[in-house]
Amino acid sequence: MWQPARGRGKDASIERDVDGVPDRSMWQPARGRGKDASIERDVDGVPDRSMWQPARGRGKDASIERDVDGVPDRSMWQPARGRGKDASIERDVDGVPDRSMWQPARGRGKDASIERDVDGVPDRSMWQPARGRGKDASIERDVDGVPDRSMWQPARGRGKDASIERDVDGVPDRSMWQPGRGRGKDASIERDVDGVPDRSMWQPGRGRGKDASIERDVDGVPDRSMWQPARGRGKDASIERDVDGVPDRSMWQPARGRGKDASIERDVDGVPDRSMWQPGRGRGKDASIERDVDGVPDRSMWQPARGRGKDASIERDVDGVPDRSMWQPGRGRGKDASIERDVDGVPDRSMWQPGRGRGKDASIERDVDGVPDRSMWQPGRGRGKDASIERDVDGVPDRSMWQPARGRGKDASIERDVDGVPDRSMWQPGRGRGKDASIERDVDGVPDRSMWQPARGRGKDASIERDVDGVPDRSMWQPARGRGKDASIERDVDGVPDRSMWQPARARKGRKYRERC
Repeated sequence: MWQPARGRGKDASIERDVDGVPDRSMWQPARGRGKDASIERDVDGVPDRSMWQPARGRGKDASIERDVDGVPDRSMWQPARGRGKDASIERDVDGVPDRSMWQPARGRGKDASIERDVDGVPDRSMWQPARGRGKDASIERDVDGVPDRSMWQPARGRGKDASIERDVDGVPDRSMWQPGRGRGKDASIERDVDGVPDRSMWQPGRGRGKDASIERDVDGVPDRSMWQPARGRGKDASIERDVDGVPDRSMWQPARGRGKDASIERDVDGVPDRSMWQPGRGRGKDASIERDVDGVPDRSMWQPARGRGKDASIERDVDGVPDRSMWQPGRGRGKDASIERDVDGVPDRSMWQPGRGRGKDASIERDVDGVPDRSMWQPGRGRGKDASIERDVDGVPDRSMWQPARGRGKDASIERDVDGVPDRSMWQPGRGRGKDASIERDVDGVPDRSMWQPARGRGKDASIERDVDGVPDRSMWQPARGRGKDASIERDVDGVPDRSMWQPARARKGRKYRERC
């Protein structure tokens, strides 16, 4: 705020290029007041946007060189007035600029000499023989010696990507002159490599379906064949995901087993997951699947005592008792009656504990202190949520309901900074009841937002120091009332604060001065 010639800009002394001149100085010779007047991204000794170059070269980034060929990317005084954008940039480094404005034969197109395939012919040349002006006329993605979209091939093969070969079988993927007029999409592509194209248009028997010969299971029978015996025309008629010798959805099985995935076995027990002809008419969904592998299906439809519930025998804790059994003694019918997440020998939500402890997760212990997290029968009726959990492990529960002096606040004894004083204590001297009264993010011995500092320094983060220069970032009692934001922060560490609010020559509050360009 006190620079010579009233240099009041934002971050007046920051130097991103570290050349001894601030990035946005307001007093350069010849009134060079532009943005970042002395920044040098290419480090050639000339500022990127200098305002006093010879011949008035005032363009943006007049001397930047992205290709480092000794010629600026957008020079304003080249011979023959080559003023285009990036006149000398060379992305392919062939000695010819990408968009030169003075090439022979007026080759003015975009990227006239760029070569992505490096075949000695520009990708979009404007003067090729026979007027080959198409897009990327000589690019070769398959490197077969024939351009991908050539405009002068024999027999007028003008289609898109006429010679590309994704399967490399010597036949273009979409050839326009095959025998028999095989003009379909990807006529010769073979994803399964069986010697027959995936969608051939001239197979015997007019097998014109989609992917007529693809074999995902490699069993010698196409996945969706259109001419199988007995007219097995269903979707994926011969696919076998479980490889048991029976197709997943066969259309000609004995007893008309027509269901979806009739023979798939996810548990590999020799019984299909959804069989349509089991004894006893066990027709439910996944009748024989066993996720816990205990010899009893997860949802069996014929168990003794009609145990028909969902997942009747699944055991996630493997304690010998089903998670949701329908016939336990005492009618323990609750959800997950015997699951034990803490493995203390007592189910998490037991329905028959002594004292009728029916709460949710009555015996779970996340802190493993021997006391349940939400016990319903503690002495003193400590019924709060998570009454004995200790995240800081100081021997005092995080939200205790019976502390001396009735310290009932949330997380009364948690210490994130571990200074021996709770973060939000309710009984400190001086009634320092603010939020996080003793937290210290900078660990300078003074709380970040202390409520009883001398001179009533009550501001937010009164003693935090992000630059660690011995002066708080936003101090509330500095000489001359330097109350601005980040008064002493130095991002470039040049000994001058980025936005000092109390220096001589009108050091006032930051909001009175707005940054000017």
